[in-house]
Amino acid sequence: MEKILNPLASSDAMLSLYQNACDICPDPTLILDREYRYLYANPAYLNIVDLPLDQVVNHTISEIEGTDAFQLIKPRVDSCLSGKKLTFSSQVYLANPVLALLHVNLTPFRDETGVVTHVFVIMRKSDSHFQTEQETAFSQSLLSKSLVSSPQPIIITTLKGGQILQLNDAGFRLLGYTPEELIGKKMRDFCLETSYRDNLIKKMQRDKQCTIPNLPIKHKNGSIVHIEVVLNATFFNGIPAILGFCRDKTAELLALQTETDKANTLRLLRTIAEAANEAQDIESAFNVCLEEVCNYCHWPVGHALLFNEKTQHVAGRF
Repeated sequence: MEKILNPLASSDAMLSLYQNACDICPDPTLILDREYRYLYANPAYLNIVDLPLDQVVNHTISEIEGTDAFQLIKPRVDSCLSGKKLTFSSQVYLANPVLALLHVNLTPFRDETGVVTHVFVIMRKSDSHFQTEQETAFSQSLLSKSLVSSPQPIIITTLKGGQILQLNDAGFRLLGYTPEELIGKKMRDFCLETSYRDNLIKKMQRDKQCTIPNLPIKHKNGSIVHIEVVLNATFFNGIPAILGFCRDKTAELLALQTETDKANTLRLLRTIAEAANEAQDIESAFNVCLEEVCNYCHWPVGHALLFNEKTQHVAGRF
């Protein structure tokens, strides 16, 4: 592929050619600027990071791949920006999903004056995928102790993409689905809140563990299950994965909401009683009570007044 790329060419025309080369290249390919931002990324790379193009372009390496990955690749990018063409090997989490050894090529892109303005990156898969002995031991130990024997619901997904790999029996009971309905699907298809996902990946890459205090998930029967999830980075059958220990908080949150509703109702009744006791006439008592009821029900006062006039009009017809 490098043969079609001339590092000395008209800047605009050549940059356009680089982008076209990105599109036709089957390997993960991207273009970086001098600020370590992504100018462009092809579909093969977007599949790795599991993000749309508009969430990659104009973002930095550290924002997409994490601070640790940026610190590793920065010296090589700096060397390429000084005019050197580099080739090295790096392990990358793929979304298919595997932990793959990639051969990475960095090619400097120069403008008409010969100054390097961008870096063209091509990542080629090697023939072998690998997992360290330490990661294998951790995976086998952690999963054998937790997934098989734990009564606590456990869900395992891929690190990038969130594809469901496995649940234990308690996990299936928690959500109500069969293995055929869950395995291979993505967690975001069942979660009512997905905005946490991007920050989650970055935190998992940095700290290897994090907690989601309240994740609402759709149960098969149509109800909403609220779960607290403690997440750990792990491997599952050689795949970089997230091991989620779940706790059902639905009853706890319902009880808390019930207590809150009781307290609000008693406070409303007390306010109404005080207003009725202090009012000089029915109309003033009604206005005070109406305002409190609207606060309680989250109604606009004007809406309540219009509704009151409508009901009085209907009642007068009978």
